Amino acid sequence: MTTKKIKSISKALSAILVIIIIIIAGVGVYYYYTTTLVTPPSKITGSITVAAEAGYNDAALEQIAKDYMAANPGTTINVVTLSFDTALTDYQTAFSTKTDTYDVVFFPNVGYLGTIDQYLVNLQPYLSNTNYFPASYNVSDILPSMLAPFEINGNLYGLPNSGDVMLFYYRPSYFNNATNQQLFQQEYGYALPNPANTTLTLQQLVNVADFFNGQHGAKYGIVMMTGSGDDDMIQTFLTLFGGIRVADSATFGPVTGPYGDMFSSNGQILSNTSIFQSTLSAFADLIKASEDPLSATFTTVPGTFASGDAPMMIYWTPPLLTLGNSSVSSVSNDWAVAPTMPGGVSETGGVGLGIYNGTHNLPLALSFLEFATSPSESVNYMTIDSLLPFRYSGFSYAISHQLLSTPIIDAVLSNLENSVQGPGNVAYWPQVSAAFRGEVPYVVEGTATVAQAASTITKASVSAGATAYVGVSPPPPLSGTINVVAMAGYNDAALKQIASDFMAQHPGTKINIDEIPYGSVVSDALTAFQANQSIYDVISLGSVGFLGQLGPYLLNIGPYMASSAWFPSSWNSSDMITSLISLYSYGGVPVGLPEAGGAMLFYYRPSYFNNATNQQLFQQEYGYALPNPANTTLTLQQLVNVADFFNGQHGAKYGIVLMTGSGDDDAIQTYEGLIAAARVNATSSMGQVNSVYGDLFTSKGVPIFNTTIGETVMSDYLKLAAASEDPMTSAYETVPGYFAAGDAPMMIYWNPPALYLNNPNRSAIVGDWAVAPTMPGGASILGGTGLGIYKYTQNLPLSVAFIEFATSPSEASKFVQLDSLMPFRYSVFNQQVQAKPAYAEALSAIASTMSTSIPGTANVAYWGQVSAAFRGELPTMYSGQESISTGMTHIETATYQAAISQATTGSG
Repeated sequence: MTTKKIKSISKALSAILVIIIIIIAGVGVYYYYTTTLVTPPSKITGSITVAAEAGYNDAALEQIAKDYMAANPGTTINVVTLSFDTALTDYQTAFSTKTDTYDVVFFPNVGYLGTIDQYLVNLQPYLSNTNYFPASYNVSDILPSMLAPFEINGNLYGLPNSGDVMLFYYRPSYFNNATNQQLFQQEYGYALPNPANTTLTLQQLVNVADFFNGQHGAKYGIVMMTGSGDDDMIQTFLTLFGGIRVADSATFGPVTGPYGDMFSSNGQILSNTSIFQSTLSAFADLIKASEDPLSATFTTVPGTFASGDAPMMIYWTPPLLTLGNSSVSSVSNDWAVAPTMPGGVSETGGVGLGIYNGTHNLPLALSFLEFATSPSESVNYMTIDSLLPFRYSGFSYAISHQLLSTPIIDAVLSNLENSVQGPGNVAYWPQVSAAFRGEVPYVVEGTATVAQAASTITKASVSAGATAYVGVSPPPPLSGTINVVAMAGYNDAALKQIASDFMAQHPGTKINIDEIPYGSVVSDALTAFQANQSIYDVISLGSVGFLGQLGPYLLNIGPYMASSAWFPSSWNSSDMITSLISLYSYGGVPVGLPEAGGAMLFYYRPSYFNNATNQQLFQQEYGYALPNPANTTLTLQQLVNVADFFNGQHGAKYGIVLMTGSGDDDAIQTYEGLIAAARVNATSSMGQVNSVYGDLFTSKGVPIFNTTIGETVMSDYLKLAAASEDPMTSAYETVPGYFAAGDAPMMIYWNPPALYLNNPNRSAIVGDWAVAPTMPGGASILGGTGLGIYKYTQNLPLSVAFIEFATSPSEASKFVQLDSLMPFRYSVFNQQVQAKPAYAEALSAIASTMSTSIPGTANVAYWGQVSAAFRGELPTMYSGQESISTGMTHIETATYQAAISQATTGSG
């Protein structure tokens, strides 16, 4: 009963399983101009070699190979078996010397990908091609948490063939026993927690293990996968640590790939931290309350499950079938799976198949891979190898064939869906694991302290390539002077007021506010930073896009935010809109904090949409009901129809107001607001929308102007522009100076109109406007302004203290009150609602939009070229002087050299 797996690197895979791979003619690398895949032959023939692990999945693969050859005469599938201990080395030797030994390779450990992914075929473009993966393959039937570990940097290098998850098993009879409940209450002062309906904390788990250890009918308190001969020990630790990480996410950032829960969100090893050491101490206590695992081999679960066995167990999935087998278990009717792990988090992993990118028969390799992981064959792994299904349909099979019960499967699925990734694809995982396994016995035996073990693990990990997490010392008494950059006429008033408040609380400090025009901030700061001149200590980022050039010169504030001495609990990170905070990362670390927010919003006038005549006429003209933005997420096509319907008729001067002036970034930002939704609703086309590239780029950083989706959205965008006021010659401020009775029934714009529309001095339609809870297409783009610190400031303590103060709950409202922008804290929205009750519904819609928005242009270093090219071509496309295809080609060509320098390429 082998359970060798490493867990997933991604808690949930986005629904995007396909990106477009592009190839430039005459160049042997994939780029983005055309989609180039190997054309499948009319008949697949020939032979391939499939590597399997001996004694593990070879039987399943041999059966699947027989099934495949029977269904595909003229093909030969040779299954060769490799030892688990030598498989990775065998692969590396063959691949690095370009020896065509294996065509399809088996990963008994998803961590293999950290060292061999460069030799494997990116499967994503094939997965979207029905010639290779027909609709019956049904990707949506695959568990996202099982597929996620096989993705690295936007590429998919494998498909799962079975799954695993760390589960919390328990014996109900122990926990339901009245005597045990009474004794536990007396000893620990709280009720014996029931795993059926309670998520045990780590401390509760330790208490329960100690309570049952050698008493109350148990031989020992717990069974854990903790043998020192393999990764079983550290994986059990990771499960416990994962729960602590999630419960304390403010300290080290979210648990994200490709690093996993032993690392901070930017890849720093956490072994030499207090959270790691406290978990390691509890882990050692659990080992002492268990069987003797430190000299055990990989399988620490007893061969049979007797009546005196542990009342609980943390282990991978195979005991599911063993415990339900009366021939090996005398407790088959007295065990269950908890719906949540201790701490609330489980570890997920799995095994899978990939293809060597030098295979001589790629069509056959792809065809076999599709067949092996198809619904009809996928159950072979579960029934032959006793592992978990990787498809939802496999769980249905388990129920129908009485392999597992419905309650058990429900609990397993719950754990899978709430799992976090562990070591995943970390290339230096062997060193991390070896150091951990080498040190834990010393801690258990008392020959090394937890701190000493943690230090050794950290040193071994860092020498292998990891980055050590470095905490910060408490701040010294504040004194001295700093210079803060503010945009003149923009946020200078707010920062001056905040600086005054700060100096009043900290006598002996001085905050100078330096006013600089918006257009000069980046160039002025760069001149100073590149010359190593500490002219500016704190800089106000008038656009999050400033980070594209200033990011390398800004301080990583993550360690300071993680320290309660610098950012006390009263700063309350949970009060901040998460999507705004995420905009201020550069190079994987936080280098700024928001001071005000902005979201592209969809404003509409209810009177136009609730008008019975308009509703009747629209139905007659378009054949469907006039969509109401209050409760309908308009598609882009519906938006175009509505804009055209109202254009110069039905009481409106024009159909829509768009932020489309060609004099600034307003035009491209409106286009972004539209394409963002198209991207989200066509996720299989371009890869997920993610930073640092944004929604005008694939998930690998290549622009998507010159694509079908880019041109289609541009076509609709120009139709909307034609149904609006004349925007092509207007300046940045395209919203009318005031809002009259005949103005457009709808508007796509950044947030300031929220204030103007409710101002009777600026608007004749007060009371006849609203903010739709969702943008057309369902996605909005997010922006804002923020504060960063020059990394070589001469007064770091004062600089950090000032941005903490400026973004604290007590001061956060200053930016909104003085700059008319949106809050970055939920509490400030509440203050605005209390001050102006008429805003309540609108602000609620705005906060909802901001919380679900996606990044737009954030941090793109070559955004200047993108924006200039877009604005230069837009008027010529609008006037018909050039076609949309030609204009978009020109835009892409203008940004090509800048973009391709960051685009990931693959061999072709």
